[in-house]
Amino acid sequence: MLRHRAPAHLGLLPFARTVVGLATLMIVAATAQPGATQPGPTLILQDSVILRESGNYYAGQPTELLLGSDGSFFVVDVYEARVLRFDRSGKPVRAYGRRGRGPGEFLNILGFASFVNEDVLAVADGQPPVSMELEVFGLGSGDHLGRVTLDGVVTALAVDNERLWAGGMDIDEWKALGSAPLDELLDFGDGDGDAVSLDRVPVPRPYVENHQIMIMGGIAIMDVGNDDVLLSFRTSPYILRVTRDGEVADTIALQPRERRGVPDDEAFMEMATLPASASLEEINDFHAELDRSVSVLLQMSRDGAGRIFTVHADVDRRGHRDFVGVLYVSSVSPDGTTQCSDTLVPTSDAAFPVVALRGSEVFVLDQRIGSTGTGNVQTVVRTFAIDPERCTGEIETNDRG
Repeated sequence: MLRHRAPAHLGLLPFARTVVGLATLMIVAATAQPGATQPGPTLILQDSVILRESGNYYAGQPTELLLGSDGSFFVVDVYEARVLRFDRSGKPVRAYGRRGRGPGEFLNILGFASFVNEDVLAVADGQPPVSMELEVFGLGSGDHLGRVTLDGVVTALAVDNERLWAGGMDIDEWKALGSAPLDELLDFGDGDGDAVSLDRVPVPRPYVENHQIMIMGGIAIMDVGNDDVLLSFRTSPYILRVTRDGEVADTIALQPRERRGVPDDEAFMEMATLPASASLEEINDFHAELDRSVSVLLQMSRDGAGRIFTVHADVDRRGHRDFVGVLYVSSVSPDGTTQCSDTLVPTSDAAFPVVALRGSEVFVLDQRIGSTGTGNVQTVVRTFAIDPERCTGEIETNDRG
């Protein structure tokens, strides 16, 4: 049975044209000098799982991949406004949510800012910056438990043992990071849970001064560790190392090797300018040019030794909303002085690939035309182990891969 697939895209933040009277903030000066850049880390293909989709249980437009502790894959599908769960073998388990306005339904499922832990699945819904909420579901039952208010435009979430961390932009206060006790947020005894607000770390200057840059690159990328938080943005050349109190302790400059990279802040500001009177066509052309000029950061994680792993994409726009991305995996030493940059991950061009990082593993959800010649699209999740000790820029396979 031939199934309809909506075109995949990065998505523009819908609050773009509401931003006026932008203030100026200075970005934190980089304290780590650019280090030696070697070929990218060796990737070892560990597994390749075809998700067993059916006529009414398929990912029409996947935009986010969440990883369960039991090996489950949670696919956020903005086309059908729901989350699909598959077990580690690709067998369907259950769906969470649907399109609508009632409890546990999504008016505008966002395809970012979600999390899963041992007990719950939480997925962002709403219309930034007017409203953003987390719809929270019981992981095993699928029941809707309640909702949590998100203050500001939250684009990244992470949980540790006690707290929920949020990254994004509060466009009133221009702060980028916040957290709140997880048990208080998920206490629905008196109705909905409390709110999580962005109240720490100034937003970097380019996103404050130029709202077109903010539209394209203002999505936060985050990794929460035991002692600190790594915070960056989609088109930032820097990673900020932030204490849990919100103090920026270090800034690591990311060094491209094969990918396009990102100019420094001054050059970026000079390149990315657009008059306030620009037409929609001019804005679309502007974003297409930016797409062709820069790499975007998609994911970031760390291993037990503190080594940092990133996934970047070089993006090409087909039309105004269709995107194809070329993925690169890199590894960075904890202090940023040694970097193994840009191992190319082969993907199909049927849709924009979706990536998740967990420690030194990278998971790539890719959609490709099936081998039967019927035109059906298969959704595949491939798992790679990242070896930062061997900077070969190559991909190897194990027996399962």
